[in-house]
Amino acid sequence: MSEESDSLRTSPSAASLSENELPPPSAPAGYVCSLTEDLVAKAREELQEKPEWRLRDVQALRDMVRKECPNLSTSLEDAFLLRFLRARKFDYDRALQLLVNYHSCRRSWPEVFNNLRPSALKEVLASGFLTVLPHTDPRGCHVLCLRPDRWIPSNYPITENIRAIYLTLEKLIQSEETQVNGIVILADYKGVSLSKASHFGPFIAKKVIGILQDGFPIRIKAVHVVNEPRIFKGIFAIIKPFLKEKIANRLSLHPLMKHDKTDNGAQEEDESVDEASQGGILTVGTATAQQTRRSATKARDLRRTEHRRLRRPSAAPSRHPGQRPGTPGSESLL
Repeated sequence: MSEESDSLRTSPSAASLSENELPPPSAPAGYVCSLTEDLVAKAREELQEKPEWRLRDVQALRDMVRKECPNLSTSLEDAFLLRFLRARKFDYDRALQLLVNYHSCRRSWPEVFNNLRPSALKEVLASGFLTVLPHTDPRGCHVLCLRPDRWIPSNYPITENIRAIYLTLEKLIQSEETQVNGIVILADYKGVSLSKASHFGPFIAKKVIGILQDGFPIRIKAVHVVNEPRIFKGIFAIIKPFLKEKIANRLSLHPLMKHDKTDNGAQEEDESVDEASQGGILTVGTATAQQTRRSATKARDLRRTEHRRLRRPSAAPSRHPGQRPGTPGSESLL
């Protein structure tokens, strides 16, 4: 035995403790659920998440990563793995595949995912291209608003916009509430020219949609395109081949909004998402208190106006006998 190993064996700290008295190895802090009782019930019903089995499920996924993907460089913390389980309704195999895809996508598109920090995206975040409304929709979904007209192609490439989207999604998905409720994407195409739309070609479309559908642990509950211009038919023709049926069914197109009547009969102009989302960034960038108050008011007005616009002017939609209001078949915009 070497002098070094002998010294370690007989060191005072080790010699003074018996085997049973040795301190346990350090471990990361355990997971603590932050969901409300209502969200726990929702997760059980929609995601097959059972609180009494939650940590067992996380450990099962962790074991699968270690066994099947030993070279995958990933976090194995409870909270991180739980995102992937929830995104795939606690199907272990699908959650593992999503985790692998998540890292594969990041490696395959370094110009988007390298140095993905707010400090590297100040210009995009200040442009108003992307905001998150300060209030969720009636289902608890955060609303991610996109304004392509705010982007000036000569200032920076379209990949910077994509970087800002993924950065914001990474921030949003840290919330367990968002993991359960999901998000709504609201894209306002008012004022978008054909030349600007041409930057979103098939290569970019395939990459972005592929990651959102198969490489990111988030639930996209609806996608609404408002102020849809004529050129959007060309854009949609590029996007459609890459959409899975579930996402395609959740995509709604709304033409240019003109005027609508308020409840008291007065005319009001239907202001676009530019008004609705002004200063509404919650997770990235900064916003003044005045802007935040304004965005909250406009977001509420937008939802109210869209609900009136989509509501049938005739009698309420027919329902099957015994069907309660609010069941599938009578969805609002958001």
